[in-house]
This record gives sequence, C-alpha cells and structure tokens, in this order.
Amino acid sequence: MLIPNYWAEARVEGRRAGRLVAFRRYGWSLTSEAEAARMANERAAEALRRALLGEELQRREPKVPYNGADGVPIREEVIARANGEVITRNSYGARCLNTPDAPFIDIDFDEKKRLPPPRWLGPLRNLLPRSRRVYELDCRRHIQKFIDRHPNWSIRLYGTPSGWRLLVTHDRLPPNDPQIQQLFKMVDADPQYVRMCRNQQCFRARLTAKPWRIGIAAHMKPRPGVWPVDPGRLPERNRWVEHYEQIAAGYAACRYLETIGSDSVHPKTEALIRLHDEACHALDTAMPLA
Repeated sequence: MLIPNYWAEARVEGRRAGRLVAFRRYGWSLTSEAEAARMANERAAEALRRALLGEELQRREPKVPYNGADGVPIREEVIARANGEVITRNSYGARCLNTPDAPFIDIDFDEKKRLPPPRWLGPLRNLLPRSRRVYELDCRRHIQKFIDRHPNWSIRLYGTPSGWRLLVTHDRLPPNDPQIQQLFKMVDADPQYVRMCRNQQCFRARLTAKPWRIGIAAHMKPRPGVWPVDPGRLPERNRWVEHYEQIAAGYAACRYLETIGSDSVHPKTEALIRLHDEACHALDTAMPLA
C-alpha cells in the first residue's frame, strides 16, 4: 500500500519516425514535492525511451484517485496517518480508512438482488422474491462454513446501506493472502472492491456517509476530486467539505451486528477497531445509515 503526500506531473518530447511525440507521467513522494517532480521526470523520460525503441505506450496516465492506471498509487488527500493505517478523503468527499493488512471485505446485496435466489433454497427459489434477506442468509451460511474450517478465525460483521462489511480481526493478512482470496470468493465479495484491493495491495473502509445519501446533491469541487487541488480552488473545496462534515456527523457509515468465530483480536487491530467504530458511529444504533 502506498498513499503519497505529494504529486507532480512531467512532460517530455522526442521524435519517432520524424514525428514529434510527447509523454506525460506522474511522480509521487511521501516527503517532498521536489522528490515527486524528480520521479515524474524519470518516469516520463523512461516512457519516451521505450516508445522510441518501438514499444506502444499510453501517452498520458489517467488522472484518477483510486484503482487507476497500473503502477500508480492511491491519489487522495491524506487526512491522518497512524500505526500504518491512512485516512484519506475520496473523490466524492467521504473519509476512508486504508490499511495494508487489516482485512475489510465489502459485500453488496443490492447488486445481488438482480440475480436469482441461491440454489440451496431448492424448489422454493422460484417462489421467493429476490430480497436482500435471502442473500444475507446465504452469505451468513458461507461465512459460518468458512469459520467451521478455520476455527481460530474471528470476523466482525457490520451492516451497511447496501450490504455487509466484514473485518477479520484475529490476524493481519494482506489482500493476496490465499485464505483472504478464498474468503473473498466464498462470500461473493463485491468484484470491484476485490480488484481495488489487489491493484493497490490495500483494504479500505468508508468511514463517513456518501453525500447523495444525506441530501447533498452538489459534487465536491473542483471535479474530478483528485488530489492535489490547485491552491486557488482550495477555498471552494474546503467550504464543501465543511458543509459535508456537519451533515455527515448525524449519520453512521455502518452498524456493528455480531462477531463470528473465535472472538480473537490481533493486538494491532484493537486500536483499528476503536478508530473504525468511532468514526463510523458503528455502535450507535439510533443513527441512520448512509
């Protein structure tokens, strides 16, 4: 997992077959803008060198915050760092917790409602509506089946507006761990989330509400919400963020439901659970989910 504080973009030109070609590449750094600029120039020069040797390359890397171009890290505003975890503000304004080895898993039941009910229902599957509850029961069976095979595991289960969020607590494991990949598959985790985890070697959990769920129709400015922002546009962005945070404080991002398995918690994960549950208002049953 890499979430830099500083970003830069460089452009280099050269001639290929008598024609002028230009390549742009990003650079990044945890420590300084100068270091980010050096990397950008080095990456752009390398792209040009390869292109002049005949390799077909993308002229410009897309300006996206997360799960973007291959080899480009997460590009979001860093709000806080603690114990290897990083809190960022995503492209639509919500705060997100990023962690390299505390496995969060997203399951989207709203998407699954478009599919036929699970086969284990037998003849009843053609009689039942495609309700969220059917898929919750199916997913709960798969989680229990996984725990039966791995009795030392412990999984905290949270409800979200569109599904469930799982947090594996007994150990710290990266996204490419074979058992995590197995769990992704068994619970039919959200495919986009799985791709993001693999691409960035990072698990994520949204800590605050999605703006459109709390009555905020206006997008965070400037668009497309990629960090860094031109200094002249920061006041506009900061006004939006202040308004958003005031309203989002009245909503929970998820709600704790139960713990499945051994109830074991890795020492490093204890602080993460406290941070996550407090920021999400996960234990406040009176708050609406958003």
